[in-house]
Amino acid sequence: MYGPSYERITTALESAVGPGRPSGSWMKFCCPSHEGDGRHHKPSLAIKYDQNQQKTVVKCFSGCDNEQVLETVGLRVRDLYDKAPQRGPGREHAPARRVRPQRISRADQALAAEGMPLTQPKKKELGHQTSSWRTTATYPYMRPDGSVAGEVIRKEAAFESGRDKSFHQRRWNTETGQMERGGFEPVPFQLPQVLEQIADGGVIYICEGEKDVLSAERAGLTATTNAGGASSWTPAHAKWLTGARTVVIVADHDVAGYRRAERVMGTLAGLVGRVRVVTAATGKDLTDHLQLGHEIAELVPVPYLDPETRSAAAPTAPSTTAEAPPVSAAPSHVPENTATAGGPVPEYMLAPSLNDAAPDHSPDVDTMGQHWSRFTQMLLQQMLQWAAKQVLARKAAAETMALRDAQERREAEARRAAEQKAVEARLAALSKRGWDNASRTEVAEAVRDSVEWSADSEAAKKVLAELNTHVQQRFGMALDLETGQVRSTVTPHLAEALYAAETERAGSWRVRRAGDRMVEVVAQQAALDQSEKEVLYAQIKAWRDDPSAAQLQALSKALAEKKVHERVRTEIRFIAGYLGPDATMPLEQLGTVASVNPAAELRKLPPLVDAGEEVKPRVDELLVRYQDRLRHGLDTRQVTAELSEAVAVMTEEDRQSARERGKAIRSNPSQQFKKLWPDHVNRDELAGDLRMLAVLAPQVERQAAKAGDMDATTATEMRKKANL
Repeated sequence: MYGPSYERITTALESAVGPGRPSGSWMKFCCPSHEGDGRHHKPSLAIKYDQNQQKTVVKCFSGCDNEQVLETVGLRVRDLYDKAPQRGPGREHAPARRVRPQRISRADQALAAEGMPLTQPKKKELGHQTSSWRTTATYPYMRPDGSVAGEVIRKEAAFESGRDKSFHQRRWNTETGQMERGGFEPVPFQLPQVLEQIADGGVIYICEGEKDVLSAERAGLTATTNAGGASSWTPAHAKWLTGARTVVIVADHDVAGYRRAERVMGTLAGLVGRVRVVTAATGKDLTDHLQLGHEIAELVPVPYLDPETRSAAAPTAPSTTAEAPPVSAAPSHVPENTATAGGPVPEYMLAPSLNDAAPDHSPDVDTMGQHWSRFTQMLLQQMLQWAAKQVLARKAAAETMALRDAQERREAEARRAAEQKAVEARLAALSKRGWDNASRTEVAEAVRDSVEWSADSEAAKKVLAELNTHVQQRFGMALDLETGQVRSTVTPHLAEALYAAETERAGSWRVRRAGDRMVEVVAQQAALDQSEKEVLYAQIKAWRDDPSAAQLQALSKALAEKKVHERVRTEIRFIAGYLGPDATMPLEQLGTVASVNPAAELRKLPPLVDAGEEVKPRVDELLVRYQDRLRHGLDTRQVTAELSEAVAVMTEEDRQSARERGKAIRSNPSQQFKKLWPDHVNRDELAGDLRMLAVLAPQVERQAAKAGDMDATTATEMRKKANL
């Protein structure tokens, strides 16, 4: 027989993490504190009813505190008892306990600031399973020496209302030489690459999930994660990052992601030099962020979690919430210019705003297909609107031309005819090549051109009919030419299928492009005769037909046998890793076939720019600083040390020029000097300017597009900015 406390506890747990299952005298649940992220877990929380004490016993076998567990489901310790505990004798007049101001965790503050719930939403019901579980990826975990510690297997299955995924671990048994089910030691994913990057003083990115790590690597980053889900990062994982100068935590944009970021940041305290916490500009995770067209530089700092982002006043903790334990952040380096390094990111530095919110992204189902479908719909809608504006603009231009003389009308008609002919030729070429071979952007631009010219061109009208059918079949979009609207006709399941087909199409194109580039590289090798090149061409074709790690290893071996220079072999491996697909390593090849890392291969190639030339703008800047400090009687030891380090990579002739300038400055600190190398570009500053331009340009273009609604003076200024 159970008391009211047991009913109260089980009801709250079932609402938070789903039904429990009996285990002897206990009832087991997933722990809402560390397993409430919606993923599959082996339940670690157990409860049972103690009839003698008339209370419910709660125990998390992973070590979570009872108060923390109860707080997560909105309960208190007193809710464990059937009746509230009574005061003991002699305590009736005891003074009331002083209520301390309650503090909430950084994650709670970050969630509250974004209007997100403080607990993970209940897992969505997907209905009946419609397909078997299928292995979609295998992620090997390596020790520092490159030996295999274990692997994570990702499986997916289709359900009535979407897809679900599950993960399980296997460890390498050195005695049997086989994988066996079970966990392995806490090593971070891609550990050898991580340790190499730390030794080089580079930045480490911590993502949530192996798929995001691979996405980060394709973007040229060094990233890692842990096996076992969002809540399984431990101090044992963190110790491998000891000595890293900068660690960037890329938090999933949900409750579990923010809480994980806080926990990871706490484990890094005292181990690394600097920690940043960012999240996707659009979508749920880093993969969504990149596939929706954003750059790494557009990742958004998370207020309250990111140590270098100023936040508004912290929200007041609810009176019913127990005090959250403080989380210590890793010490962060504060840049000299705190006005730009800290604080919220200005609006213009964020991704261009979309009028419609991104589709819901359940934490347990990848809904990239929905994002892809929505983006395609918006792209086509934009093209239809553009075409409609162009039709109106041409009509207005025709009316204006009617008022001009015959010569001007003939010139305008000739320009119009030439433009129409060019559009028809472009559309005909795409149609002949086949719409299935056209990219999404080419299709969207063809829709724009055919709609714009269909009233005047039979060829454009014919192509528009082809495109209407193609867009419906390929993207699940219906073009309503009467209203100028694009309507999505896909279900979530179909959106996932269409996205998968489009991803496969893009992957095939990349593999073909990689093969063509490899052939170009081999063809440039003058030391090889034609017969040797033909052998290598055949090996490249074999890799293109089966772009696996084993085929790439065979290609590398063939290149070595033909005595192709190591630099060329590295370039070909880089091409395969950068453009090729994500290769799933078969079990029998684990530990015997090396997988390619494009970032690692790129580091082996010789630098594109001579270091001595690259440092010249910096030497000019340091000489100016040196002169300023001398002129004001300040200490010059620091800038002198920086100068010595900078000129060390220069040629002797350039070093002598720098020394002579230093002597001249010491002789007369108030004299004005020209730069020694005025024609050299500071690439760091240039990169910053280009990133700023890339972010600002869409904003200016949008304003220019609206210029028709502005007064003439403002419109003219906006058009000038758009043409910069």
